[in-house]
Amino acid sequence: MKANKLNYEEQVLILGDGTMLKPGCYDECLNMIGRFNDCNIECNQKKDVSYVICPESLEGVTEEMFKDMENLQKVILSKDLKKIESYTFAYKKKLTNIQIPDGLEIIGIYSFANSGLKSIEIPSSVKVIEHGAFYSSDLESFSMPKADDVVNIEDIAFLYCNALESVILPEGLKQINRDIFGCCGFEKITIPDSVVEIKRSAFKRAFNLRCIRFGKNTQIKNISNNAFTDTKEELTFDFGGVKMDSSLFFENFCVRLKTIAGYIRKNKPTFSKEEIECIRKAIELSPDLVSKDLTNKVNQALNA
Repeated sequence: MKANKLNYEEQVLILGDGTMLKPGCYDECLNMIGRFNDCNIECNQKKDVSYVICPESLEGVTEEMFKDMENLQKVILSKDLKKIESYTFAYKKKLTNIQIPDGLEIIGIYSFANSGLKSIEIPSSVKVIEHGAFYSSDLESFSMPKADDVVNIEDIAFLYCNALESVILPEGLKQINRDIFGCCGFEKITIPDSVVEIKRSAFKRAFNLRCIRFGKNTQIKNISNNAFTDTKEELTFDFGGVKMDSSLFFENFCVRLKTIAGYIRKNKPTFSKEEIECIRKAIELSPDLVSKDLTNKVNQALNA
């Protein structure tokens, strides 16, 4: 556990200014105004709820529990939590941060969509971040440094997170799914070596994106059509420290590959050995778009 990650008891004590508060709902002055009854919350003043302390042993949280809590500012989640259900914290604009407990496995559909969440660190136990989990939220920083096993981040998970500036993805991720980072605000991202495919529109309209980094041991085999539609013209692809300027291409990465052979024949004298290897790598990354005939022509141009 990281030194700056607080356990359940520490979080409760800080909220209570040294007092070990009981599980329940609290107003802004820390007056208890609701209690947990098994997996339900009994509270007649949900609009006044600012803080929620979940019981230690609760394994799931749901949208119904937090319904109408429009002024919710902080939630202390259970030690034993396994799943955050669909829409649980959606539209909670005052909820700006939350600590996800180790052991959580699933972050549900639209669970934080349109929320005020600013930053989040995902524990290595998480197996699935479902469809639209952080859709159009105020997220600025997302970090999942490690994964215990294969992890799946589903379609549109971060779509329209315009303020998202920092993204750390784990080894164990196999795909960058459809529209996952559409319209996000970060300038650079490192693709884990375990990723084998970047799907269509994955970075569509990521207007600030300048650099996609791949490791020296990247396993990537396919970059799908329109993966980088409407990104910056000066977008650079960095393969293990060897950079390839996307000005080698036209319109977007995948479409540009179709016309690269003629460009190479015309400009080969200006290419270094590293750039040539990078171009070959680019051809390999989109086999669904690049015909064998085109690949042969490119290789002939490079070897001429």
